[in-house]
Amino acid sequence: MTDIPSSGRDDKQFKQIDNVLDYQNQDLARTHGFTKTEGEISISSEEFERQHQQLMEQGYLILNRIVDNDQVAKVRAEAEVHLGHLGRNSFEGERTQRIYGVPEKMRAADCFVEHPLVLAHLDRVMQPSYLLSQAQVINIQDQSPAQPLHTDDNFYRVSRPRPALSVATVFAIDDFT
Repeated sequence: MTDIPSSGRDDKQFKQIDNVLDYQNQDLARTHGFTKTEGEISISSEEFERQHQQLMEQGYLILNRIVDNDQVAKVRAEAEVHLGHLGRNSFEGERTQRIYGVPEKMRAADCFVEHPLVLAHLDRVMQPSYLLSQAQVINIQDQSPAQPLHTDDNFYRVSRPRPALSVATVFAIDDFT
């Protein structure tokens, strides 16, 4: 019979976290594995450094055509099966179609979730043990009003300036603004 501690606090390696800043540079679960994608990217280390510097200075980076046209066609075909009703509210977009839980529904989209260049940048921006919290397809219909300007991490009650708590990636299949 194994002794099971009554709570995680009984663990001698337990660390009390009192605020979000205590999470910085910590691997609290002690289980992370870096994706080590910098060695797998198909651009020079100098170009990667330039891109990363731009990302850190400007807050965004545009990577052109990093997924080939055949794969994009596969994503379109798989998405078509799941696109149905229009958005639920004005923020989501009443003239948009969305597919939530993409990794469960569309294997063709794995190329976006696992793209080595995107992961290489995420490995540098985020702390160990970062995870994918949302993956969706958004099909914006003609005449759809623009979504209000927002950040995706406004619900965190941590004042700015502060380190990034989340990162969003957008893969544009069609031209959009």
